[in-house]
Amino acid sequence: MLRQFCLVAFVIALATGATAQTVEIRGRIVDKQTNQPVSEANITTDAQGTGTASDAAGYFRITVPSVPVVLRISHISYGTTEFEVKTAPRGLLIISIRAAVVDVEEVQVTGERLRILTKQDPFSIQEFAIDQQVIWFIGCINNQATQKRLFVANLYGDTLASIPVRDAENLFQDVFNNVHLICRDSAHQLFHPKEGNPIELLYPSGKNYFLNIMGDIEVALGEKLVYTREDQGSYSRIVYYIQEHDSLFHKLAVITDTAEAGRRIAGEKIDYLMLKYGIPELLDMWKTISRYTKQGSSSDPVARYHIPYELFVANKHLYLLNYLKDSLLEYNSNGTFTRALSVKFHEEDILWGDKYKNLTCLTDPVTQKVYVLEQKMTKWVLNPLNTSSGKTGAEIPLPDLPAMQGIDVYDNAVYFLYQEKLYPYYTRLYRYQL
Repeated sequence: MLRQFCLVAFVIALATGATAQTVEIRGRIVDKQTNQPVSEANITTDAQGTGTASDAAGYFRITVPSVPVVLRISHISYGTTEFEVKTAPRGLLIISIRAAVVDVEEVQVTGERLRILTKQDPFSIQEFAIDQQVIWFIGCINNQATQKRLFVANLYGDTLASIPVRDAENLFQDVFNNVHLICRDSAHQLFHPKEGNPIELLYPSGKNYFLNIMGDIEVALGEKLVYTREDQGSYSRIVYYIQEHDSLFHKLAVITDTAEAGRRIAGEKIDYLMLKYGIPELLDMWKTISRYTKQGSSSDPVARYHIPYELFVANKHLYLLNYLKDSLLEYNSNGTFTRALSVKFHEEDILWGDKYKNLTCLTDPVTQKVYVLEQKMTKWVLNPLNTSSGKTGAEIPLPDLPAMQGIDVYDNAVYFLYQEKLYPYYTRLYRYQL
């Protein structure tokens, strides 16, 4: 009995000692260049078959039998990196990994990551939208408009679920980043389905009713909905917001094209003088000439006069790019004006007159970084925008694909559509790591 008791005690001591020697490692995976967290990175060791993965903020936790130990970090966009832990860490380990270098068909990319997400799929993508770490897109099987399906995939193009949607027209992403499927007569909000469950079309509403409510909203600033409207009788656009339980329109700014307004007044004076001094021939000639100008066209009273501006939200602030005043206006979350910055990046270099670039301001909903996208004749140009100074940074090289469509930025990556050059000419979804 004594010998058996000692043997059991010895086994228990060995087990306890082995458990006491295990080491828990807590760390965070970040991008070496941008210092942004890297999610869905797999962390394993040679000493054990199981591993773990980093969460959305890049954090992970793994238990190893002992140290020193080599952690193997693998990621689809970063390849495989090995990191040696020599002693038991007392705090959080920060592990930096570098984006992989890849060569892709038709485009040679150095130091960046370009991937065709739907390269092997037998369909063309009509439209896509990204929300809550998933991609929604409408695909036409074999390029047939009558064979449409709604797909949901992860950020790397792996399809999670799909359903047929023959009467689907397009996707609509509202100012709160919710994605809706617009059908012939109805609109449905889309939700990320749970694992193994099919896609469900929820909260149906009439198509016209939905678009009348959501279509005119420019951006959302917290619980405030920001709109713009034309000021009748002048070359101005009013920017205002409304909020819940408040029926008042709160004016934020008025954008006025004073030069065009002056030209219109001058034209009216000429008409008046010609009529006053009885020169009908000149008056008729003047009206004929002015009919072919922008201000005197027959559709001028009906068509909305275009005043260039950009509205976007970043870091809980609203920004208004007023092209006509060369200024970037900033408002805080309460809708209060905070400052105005002088800007020049929107101007086109020409010898005479006023000419503005064709720009779109894109906000990354994950990192809250702002980018200025410019469409030129033969290429697209992307520059980061510093909202503190109103200046743009160095140009970010994009793939040399002039016919890119639907360009969007999400979680430090550019997503876009591009049509293949060979039959059957499918339109593919691309992901370009910034």
